[in-house]
Amino acid sequence: MRSISHILLATALACVFTATASAASTVGEEVYSAPKVEELKASVDAWLLKRDLLASPVRDGVAPLWNFQDSPGPNQLFDALMRTYYFADDDVRSLVDTCMT
Repeated sequence: MRSISHILLATALACVFTATASAASTVGEEVYSAPKVEELKASVDAWLLKRDLLASPVRDGVAPLWNFQDSPGPNQLFDALMRTYYFADDDVRSLVDTCMT
């Protein structure tokens, strides 16, 4: 069983690695923005594949979370990502449920 700290670390790393950086032309500093839906979805699919869940009912269960009417904002993308983790991982679900009580 994975420890809670490993799950939190993995979640934090997923958020960091899926963010894209681009140089700000006027200031010269890096500006971070939410990834494009396709990029984040590809990362989620890779995560599901690594956990042998891509060809399972879990994949069908999380698919509706990634159907957006319009271009999603960062909050919507983060929400879809966290709901995917919640749906697909028992340890994440347990952690979230514990935090919510």
